[in-house]
Amino acid sequence: MIESYFKSPNRDFTLLHGDSCKLLREFDFKFNCIFADPPYFLSNGGISVQNGQIVCVDKGEWDKGMTPQKVMEFNMEWIGLCRENGYLTHYVAVLQRVLLQIYWDDTFWALTKKKSF
Repeated sequence: MIESYFKSPNRDFTLLHGDSCKLLREFDFKFNCIFADPPYFLSNGGISVQNGQIVCVDKGEWDKGMTPQKVMEFNMEWIGLCRENGYLTHYVAVLQRVLLQIYWDDTFWALTKKKSF
């Protein structure tokens, strides 16, 4: 059962909280549009400089790196939740890298699915 995290007072939208891939499967339909801000998989003990200070860039277990194959499987999972002629949009350029990787790594997939983009 899907539990709402927040419902707007006039009920024109509902926010859900949780693993998007699991939540989206709870619906009995596929989506026309998926807005993605997927994990960057950058939390591997790296550092950055912020306001002149060295800081850790680890965001948490959810952002830990995986093998290239596992990253591809993860991306194919959430992309597959969009309907055949649906749209993918994104907040960050990481989706461009994901889509290019899919295109170059699996030409057959790109040729059969490119009309979906």
